[in-house]
Amino acid sequence: GYVKEKGEKGNAVTIDKPTVITKDAGGVTTVSAVLTGEVTNNDAANKIEERGLCWGTEPQSTIAGNHHNCGGDTGVGTSTFSYNLTNLQNNTTYYFRAYIKTNFGIVYGEEKSFTTMEKPVNQTISVNGVSFTMIAVEGGTFQMGATSEQSSWSNIDEYPVHTVTLSDYYIGETEVTQELWEAVMGSNPSFFSGNPQRPVEMVSWNDCKEFITKLNDLTGKNFRLPTEAEWEYAARGGNESQGYKYSGSDTIGNVAWYYGNSSSTTHNVKTKSPNELGIYDMNGNVWEWCEDWYGSYSSSSQTNPTGPSSGSFRVLRGASWSHGSIYCRVSERHRNFPDYRRDTYGFRLAFLMYN
Repeated sequence: GYVKEKGEKGNAVTIDKPTVITKDAGGVTTVSAVLTGEVTNNDAANKIEERGLCWGTEPQSTIAGNHHNCGGDTGVGTSTFSYNLTNLQNNTTYYFRAYIKTNFGIVYGEEKSFTTMEKPVNQTISVNGVSFTMIAVEGGTFQMGATSEQSSWSNIDEYPVHTVTLSDYYIGETEVTQELWEAVMGSNPSFFSGNPQRPVEMVSWNDCKEFITKLNDLTGKNFRLPTEAEWEYAARGGNESQGYKYSGSDTIGNVAWYYGNSSSTTHNVKTKSPNELGIYDMNGNVWEWCEDWYGSYSSSSQTNPTGPSSGSFRVLRGASWSHGSIYCRVSERHRNFPDYRRDTYGFRLAFLMYN
């Protein structure tokens, strides 16, 4: 026991001290981890006013430093609580422990530690003699949708703006080129053919999935289309974002082939400036299919969202050579049937950093 009170007849009684358990960190990436605590053996006389986790880069972390209150608990027995810790430094050791505040004081659990992963590097992959680069995107938290810089041009389906947290992943440095498509599929469906460094187009969402299946067989990797959230986070520049209206600039002509400069055709990839992460052509050239079904946004915070479980349309992002600057904003959304092909539709690849 740890506190003595007067019983009904004035006798001293012992109130058992609750046990606080700090569990091992989970889901550790370069910038995030999930911390969990548990309360066991709680006496009914112990009113838990606050349960939480504290952390830091030095041992013996306390609530005087970094901490998160997971809320109180009026019950007795066992209760578990967690916190998704984000915006950490890569390759850094953190110390943490669970704690509770009761009407009799603060109780800490055993201290534990974890080390975030090293900052990932870009990968260059070759298939049938054609090489392409995948950009490493460090996960983080961002506001998805029509944020203030998107101006009055925004559409109703870009609201509500909501908080999204993503894990680390890779995304294509460029749109899939005609050269890469032909190396995998053996043919070229593009309307604007004749230059292998132009983006492939005239491909449906279903065609993209067929390509990815064959690419995975050839490489042994787990490529897929980016989710809509992954696409927008990368377009915004990830953790390096400067808050631009377009991907990498507030001046559309610097970063995109669009209606105003394209001469009504696609252009070679990597002939405009990249964005903050070194990614090219996320605006203009061709619309890019995403993994998700199209649906309305929710105001609630989300972690690694994948969109609705079903629907009629798949999402496209980024606009094309035939669209004006209003459609090239990083929050602009488009959709179409998954079997629909156009000379403005292409895609880029993605895969998770840690499977």
